[in-house]
Amino acid sequence: RRALDVDAASEHFRRDEHVEPPRLDPAKREPPSAPAALRVAVRAVDGRNAQPLRSQRLPPRGTRCPPGSFTAAPGSGTCDGCTAGSYQDASGATFCLGCSAGSYCELAASAAVLCPAGSYNGTANATSASDCAACPEGHACAAGATAPLACDAGSVSEAGAASCTGCEAGAFQPSSAQSACEACPPGSYCLARSATPIACAPGSFAGAAGLSACVECDAGTYQSSSSETACDACDAGGWCGAGASSVTLCEAGSWRGDA
Repeated sequence: RRALDVDAASEHFRRDEHVEPPRLDPAKREPPSAPAALRVAVRAVDGRNAQPLRSQRLPPRGTRCPPGSFTAAPGSGTCDGCTAGSYQDASGATFCLGCSAGSYCELAASAAVLCPAGSYNGTANATSASDCAACPEGHACAAGATAPLACDAGSVSEAGAASCTGCEAGAFQPSSAQSACEACPPGSYCLARSATPIACAPGSFAGAAGLSACVECDAGTYQSSSSETACDACDAGGWCGAGASSVTLCEAGSWRGDA
C-alpha cells in the first residue's frame, strides 16, 4: 500500500510538470493573466504635477528605466521623465544630468541638443531652442557656442552668422567686431582680409578708392613719393622709364628740351 501511494504521488507530480502555458490573446499579444507589476508607467514631471507620457513593457526582473527617464526609488516600477533643462543618455539611471551652456534639453530628453550655428546660449539648464540667442553682428557663433566670438580686424559678419567673412581685396577693416568693410582709400591698395591699407610705393599710384593693387607710372612720368594718386611728367634734361621714382639725367653730350 505504501508503494502504491508513492507511485500515485509521482504520477501527480509528472502531470504538474507538463502544465500547458497560458495561451496568448491574438488581439492583446500578452497573457490574459499578466500581472500588473509587469507594466511600468513612464511619466514626465514638470515640477508641478506628473502627467502620463507613455507606457512601456518592462521585464519582471531587473527593470531599467529607458534613456530620458530615471527612477528615484529603484524597484518601484515607476520611471519619471527628465525635467526640461536636463537629460539622461543611459538606461537604469536614478537621476538626470543638467544641460550645459551652449545647448538645451526638452522634456524627457535622452541627449542635450547643441544651439545651432549662428546662435549661442551662455546659461546652463536651457529648456528649448528659443533659449539660444542670435549671434550679434560683428561676431561669429559656431554650433554649441556659449558666447559670441568677435570678428578679427580684416573680417566682418552680419547678425546670426556662424563665421566671420574676410574683407575682399580693395577693402579693409581696422577694428574688430565690425559688420562691414571700408573701401581702400586712393593712394593705397588692400589685399583680401586687410586690416590696414598699404601705401603705394614710389613709382606707382592709386587714383581711385577700392583698388587691390597700385598702378605703375607710365614711361615719361615718375613719382618720387608714396601714397600718391598720380604720377608727374618727367623734367626737361632727363628721361623716365616705366615705374620711375625719379628723373634720370641725360648723359653728357645729349639733351632733352621738352618736359
